[in-house]
Amino acid sequence: MKIIIATGIFPPDIGGPATYSETMARELTKRGFEVAVITYADRSKNQEAGIKKQGYGIVRISRIYPKGLRHFVYFWKLLRISRGADVVYAQDLISAGLPALAATKLLRKKFALKIVGDYAWEQHAQRSTTSLKFPISNFQFPNIEEFQKEKYGLRTELLRFLERVVAKKADVIITPSEYLKKLVIGWGVPEDKIKVIYNAYTEQNNKFQAFVPSSGRGVSNFKFQGDVIISVGRLVPWKGFGALIEIMPELFKENPNFKLLIVGEGPQKENLKSQISNLKLNEKVILLGKVSHAELEAYLKMAKMFVLNTAYEGLSHQLLEALAAELPVVTTNVCGNPEVITDGENGILVDFNDKMALKKAVSRLWKDRVLTEKFIQNGKKTLEKFSLEKMIEGTVSVLKL
Repeated sequence: MKIIIATGIFPPDIGGPATYSETMARELTKRGFEVAVITYADRSKNQEAGIKKQGYGIVRISRIYPKGLRHFVYFWKLLRISRGADVVYAQDLISAGLPALAATKLLRKKFALKIVGDYAWEQHAQRSTTSLKFPISNFQFPNIEEFQKEKYGLRTELLRFLERVVAKKADVIITPSEYLKKLVIGWGVPEDKIKVIYNAYTEQNNKFQAFVPSSGRGVSNFKFQGDVIISVGRLVPWKGFGALIEIMPELFKENPNFKLLIVGEGPQKENLKSQISNLKLNEKVILLGKVSHAELEAYLKMAKMFVLNTAYEGLSHQLLEALAAELPVVTTNVCGNPEVITDGENGILVDFNDKMALKKAVSRLWKDRVLTEKFIQNGKKTLEKFSLEKMIEGTVSVLKL
């Protein structure tokens, strides 16, 4: 059986879909499937070496191409490599999903789709805050549930129309959470076409070995001694980094040794840099930008706790990695998060952008070592629910339908 994995991002890109796509390609190949990957990328040719050793092929479409042309090139390459395939498994609704839908309909191939979020909502929320200067923590954009009920501008409605067409035309849909399944049913997709398969924490991807980057930008070079709080995600409004930065001065009064590390890139980077500078937190709050997965593991290993103040997560792979790194977690009680974190058992759940609750939760974890240890031990048990074998077996059974 030949499977094409069509994705928008793939290592060395970081993010849940990149990690998932690499894991699926590697594990399906190990189990005897013929696998090829197609992705967008900005990379040098020497990054192919490790991929070839894994036993699967990869086609990378340069992000240098402008949008539109880039998507057409992706479609054309996908059309060529899918001729002998049994199924095309797309990892998003638009950048991979739309070309995959066109290619599979032309070739009469099975089209499987993974839905990890509402792209139309993400783009609307991002555009709503593009012109804002810091602080953005008090700006109210529609949450994802409100968004489903209202009408917006032409661009947003076009994206909404396209993603729902792709979802309805897919032969089968995989979502990583029950929350997302309910969301997609609301788009008019039949329930029996949607399968929930949880993402997996994979020990192979989380060995937490010492990392010394070739650039010399190592952990010790950042002066990260202290009680490190880490947060990871795209620098977009719904990740709530502005509120997290805003509470740090009060937390520094309780513990001057706190440091906040934020890993990720995104359109709000300059706003967040300005916020940090104006609060005079340059030595205490560090935006690390885009880092390799190995480097991210090193930062998780050195941290004291993981905080994710997010308005939306389908099912956060970063939460799984934080639990695997034996970190106590503070996150929000939204979307798929409660399917990973149970408040008071393996972490603390708060409302999105509730700065008082965030501050109390961080302070509580720092002070209560017994509670922290309880969360760490229960976190290990939680990971059993998100095993690699369960994810692969469930996915294979769906792709073979």
